[in-house]
Amino acid sequence: MSGGPYHLILLSVVCAGGYLLSYLLTSNGLISKNLHRQIWNSILLLSFFISGILGIMLVIQLNYKLEWSFMKPLMVWHVDAGIALSVVAFIHFLRHRNYFLRMFSNPEKVSIPEKSTPEKTAVTSTVPLRALTLGFATTVIHVLMIRELTTVFQGNELLMSWTLGIWMLLTGAGTWMGRMGARGKSDPLLLLIAWLPLAGVLFPDLVKSLLFQAGELINPLWFMAIVLISLAPVCLLSGYTFAWLVARSCNEERSFVRVYVLESLGSVVGGLVVSFLLVQWFSILQSLLITGLLIHGSLLVTRVTGKTALSAFFQMLCLILFLVFPLDLHIKSFLFPHQNLILSKETAWGNVSVSENGGEYTFYENGTPLFSTGDVVVNEEYIHYAMMQHPHPAGVLLISGGVAGMAEEILKYPAVSKVNLVELNPEIIRLSAPFHLLPSDPRLEIFKGDGRRFIHNTQNSYDVIIVAVPEPSSLQMNRYYSTEFLSMLKTKMKTDGIVLFGLSPSGNYLSTEKTATESILFSTLNAHFRHIAIVPGEREFFLASDQPLSEDPSHFMEGKPVLTRYVNTQYLDPVSIVERSRQIRERLDPAAQVNSDRHPLPVFYHSLQFLVLFFGRNYLLMCLPLLLLLLPLFLMRPVSGSMYLTGLTASSAEILLIFWFQTYFGNVYSALGLIFALFMAGLAAGSWMARSMKTGKSRHLLVQMLIAAYLLLLPLLWTSGMAKLSGYAAWLVFIPVLLMPALLTGYLFVSASLLHHPGSGHSAPAIYAADLWGSALGVILVTFFLVPVFGIQTGCLILAGLNLVSVGFLAVGKK
Repeated sequence: MSGGPYHLILLSVVCAGGYLLSYLLTSNGLISKNLHRQIWNSILLLSFFISGILGIMLVIQLNYKLEWSFMKPLMVWHVDAGIALSVVAFIHFLRHRNYFLRMFSNPEKVSIPEKSTPEKTAVTSTVPLRALTLGFATTVIHVLMIRELTTVFQGNELLMSWTLGIWMLLTGAGTWMGRMGARGKSDPLLLLIAWLPLAGVLFPDLVKSLLFQAGELINPLWFMAIVLISLAPVCLLSGYTFAWLVARSCNEERSFVRVYVLESLGSVVGGLVVSFLLVQWFSILQSLLITGLLIHGSLLVTRVTGKTALSAFFQMLCLILFLVFPLDLHIKSFLFPHQNLILSKETAWGNVSVSENGGEYTFYENGTPLFSTGDVVVNEEYIHYAMMQHPHPAGVLLISGGVAGMAEEILKYPAVSKVNLVELNPEIIRLSAPFHLLPSDPRLEIFKGDGRRFIHNTQNSYDVIIVAVPEPSSLQMNRYYSTEFLSMLKTKMKTDGIVLFGLSPSGNYLSTEKTATESILFSTLNAHFRHIAIVPGEREFFLASDQPLSEDPSHFMEGKPVLTRYVNTQYLDPVSIVERSRQIRERLDPAAQVNSDRHPLPVFYHSLQFLVLFFGRNYLLMCLPLLLLLLPLFLMRPVSGSMYLTGLTASSAEILLIFWFQTYFGNVYSALGLIFALFMAGLAAGSWMARSMKTGKSRHLLVQMLIAAYLLLLPLLWTSGMAKLSGYAAWLVFIPVLLMPALLTGYLFVSASLLHHPGSGHSAPAIYAADLWGSALGVILVTFFLVPVFGIQTGCLILAGLNLVSVGFLAVGKK
């Protein structure tokens, strides 16, 4: 809860909650203000004396090297008292800030405007802080809710991109609703934003546990309906609040820029906080409650009201309950019926959950089962189909699967002298430690991190390499099946080395999409190895080597003195395995293209296979949501349409850059917050520069053409040998490439707002909505269709062409 022996979070929450409670009692006349002051002055004095006296005793002990054994437990008291002192002092400063600020002000320089409306002045003065708060809160909530929805629906990249797209679509709709002048006050809107995400997180958990069976595939239409209901309240409110802030700040032609910049800067801070603090230490619900309290704090700093204080008190009380009691685990257990959920942890790589049933443990990542410790069949097949075909497997590399029991199977071979285990999610190694799932053997060496980077950096060579990663259903996993990866892999293999991959089984029916995926993998392996064997089992195993391989278990098992429970001639039927292998080979397309980092076609086929389960091959129905997202473009004015396409290409460029970073440097989740923060900083910088620069139609067209030129040059990243750069050198190249489209998009937002309707308060919200709607389409289009089907180079060419078409229509003033 506190991350160490000291109680930072608990004491902070208790002190702040206690102060709110006594303030509410004072406001309602239940206790006097004098008693309120006496209570907190006493706490302040007591914590000061405890911290100070114990601090002096510690100094004496250290200076004179005294052996005071009783001081060790008192160290905790000293630090905890210091924490309480600091929190109470900070609250005291906030409560009496005007007194302290007057100490440093010059009364002679204070002037009062002749004509001012107190209410309007107060509203205007709170807009900057409200804009920062809105950007911070929506970014944190956005990331946390997407993580939760991914876990609930076992999301692949198709579902994740739709979640992100729906978020942008709804936020744009909220901004559009408020474009004609949002009414009301911002405080109630922000208070709702502080509370509604809790319902948005609990709702999908409850619906899934009530309406669907455990392990059931959920129809994409059901998924979109649940996501729409979960996200709509927060997204519509956040968009509406942005329009409200713009309307309240439009006292000059370009004053809306200030709101956009501050909202973007708040997003920068939010991206960093959620990635490097909240996700690392707290659960989703705890993080949402902390975010809600920060929203309350920003409101109370500018204006203390009884409603806000009461709301903050109840949210503080909820946070204390979630910190003290394992309520998160009980709520998450609804997703794992008939199992004993023993832990669920948010990590930089996603949510990791562990359940226990009958003495066996099942590990889940983002709600998807990774492995079960009792799955002997899969473990033996993954290891022994390759190990038994090598005459002397001394050096073995295992990429993922070690905790599942595969490492133990490898160590059964007396010839093995070293086993290198690379676990893609290091948290799995740490979380599995209490269960003692890894063998204690000096031959086993564990490496935490990305498998591709490990292979690129290692000087070792191997006899057998087992790639036990999930199949290429996502851009992240596809990089372990690409020709670039196999080229790298082969340089680390000995001349008689064997590599093994495992795909999900096809059963008795090999679908068109499944056939295409396996054909691509076969063609890719065939481009690097002379011999390929297919051994079907619990999975369909593809083995590749420059030495002859066998698909008949009775051949490669002969004379192997390894004790196995399943992979042996007494259990397996060699005849049926060979026949099944022959049937699979006959269905493969010998002309299938080679899989590459730049053209990850298996990702598209996996998404298509998922959609075909529900819609058949009705491709028009599959594309209908994309066509609906495209519809607003044909109803907009030319300048709004220009911003729509700018949002589409900017979000596409960001996704492409994240994809490139992930391809060459491993799991992007650990750096995603920083990447997002940099992009938002670029938007803020671009819009702020546009505030003092000349704008106009000709400049707008020129900048849009620069975005097209940028997209034409972007594929050079995939051909420039960037993978050979070190981490710092790569960042030095990556950051300017990331900032460029953000700077240009920030400029175009200001330019388009001024072209749309100069001096109007509803121009910026309308352009902002168009930007978000285009971004929604860009995220889905690039992830699901553009990159997997057409590849990086052609995809960038299409995006650049869309920008040039937009330039043409804007130039002639047509829709």
